[in-house]
Amino acid sequence: MKTTNFYLRSSSRLFTPVLVVIFILFTYFSASFSVFAQTANNPFSRIGLGEISSQRSISNLGMGGVGVSLPTVKYSNLQNPALLSYHKLTVFEAAGIGEYKDLRTNTIQTNDFGGNLGYLSLIFPVYKNMAINIGFQPFSSVNYNAVSYELLQNTPTFVKYDYAGSGGVSQVFLSTGYKIIQNLSVGAQINYNFGAVSNTSTASLDDFRGGFIAQLSDRYNYGDFTYRLGVHYFIPVFDNSQINVGVSYDGAADFEATHFRAFERKNFSDIVIDGDTLFSEKKEAIQIPDAITFGISLQRGYLEAASGTQNTAYSFGIDYSMQDWSISNSSSIVGNNRLQNSYKVSVGGEITPNVRNSNYLARTTYRAGFSYSQTPLVVNNESIEDMSVSIGFSLPVKNNFSSLNMYGAIGQRGSLNTIKEQYVKFGLGISISDRWFVRSRFD
Repeated sequence: MKTTNFYLRSSSRLFTPVLVVIFILFTYFSASFSVFAQTANNPFSRIGLGEISSQRSISNLGMGGVGVSLPTVKYSNLQNPALLSYHKLTVFEAAGIGEYKDLRTNTIQTNDFGGNLGYLSLIFPVYKNMAINIGFQPFSSVNYNAVSYELLQNTPTFVKYDYAGSGGVSQVFLSTGYKIIQNLSVGAQINYNFGAVSNTSTASLDDFRGGFIAQLSDRYNYGDFTYRLGVHYFIPVFDNSQINVGVSYDGAADFEATHFRAFERKNFSDIVIDGDTLFSEKKEAIQIPDAITFGISLQRGYLEAASGTQNTAYSFGIDYSMQDWSISNSSSIVGNNRLQNSYKVSVGGEITPNVRNSNYLARTTYRAGFSYSQTPLVVNNESIEDMSVSIGFSLPVKNNFSSLNMYGAIGQRGSLNTIKEQYVKFGLGISISDRWFVRSRFD
């Protein structure tokens, strides 16, 4: 006579510290939304919603941003929700991003350093060939501080203009992916975007003998939903490898905002003499255009790497994305500055020499990539281009299931005719992959 036994195992040693990490991080960022002010000075963030986040994981950034077609079982992939269907383990991932910038024009040079939260992601399987991802990441950030001078007509006096901005938009997301048939997966993601952006314009006489400072302050409070759809298909080829094809689509949206504007007149001791609130709850919207990304890649071993059934694992791919920002009606677009159609090409790959070798360096994953983009920005009638090269590593821990992830990139954006920005970006994150609970089993 058969007896029926039920087994349920909890990885409490993993579960407890993960919950502690999640609690600490969410508490910190909820208590201090000024996290965006920690980003490096970025004059280009004056236009529109600011600098749009890459929305890529550390592992994908190390490959130049390639990832829309690359499934994985040990890391988060934030680009295509369809790839969640390959996750059989629970994966918690957190990362921080930093950057150093050298900014130059024809007349001045400066540099700055800053850092920010990269993302939080928690993936867990809920059904056969289906998983869910919940997470938090920046959508955009604003941090700029610029000064210009203008000579008053028929006088020897200059007027000094100061422009400053801070804040940004955050994104909480919920996504799911499901494998319809063996080779085809689909996915969907819903995002809630929220945050505030502050801009100030100040005019003052530069002779410091008296007079007043006039300051115009604008604050935009954003809050709206967006969505993303994804598809993934693979074809088995030689040597237990596969060709992956992935597509993700971000739907267009009218970002709703509440606009506050105030005017103040102050003396040089920063004491307000008089002021007025021009409006406090003006309803506005900025159009976010739809975006589409295509990717194709050749991959071997990474879907089996956790079980060690392949020795050498590798992935090589190319992504192409495009988005038409010229439809945006942002009030920040002034003069010869505007938004345009943008596109990005990313090429990169990764390799793990031997996932079953006792040599630690052989089990380490190595990445490299290149990206080129025509950004949405047109400054002084010049299109702003961005190009960079990157490298990355994943250092295995806990029997190869979890890892410490790193990436670095060097690049250049703009030119001396506008602003030439040379930068070094880097990121550090951790991926914790494990089976938190084992399904009930019958004997």
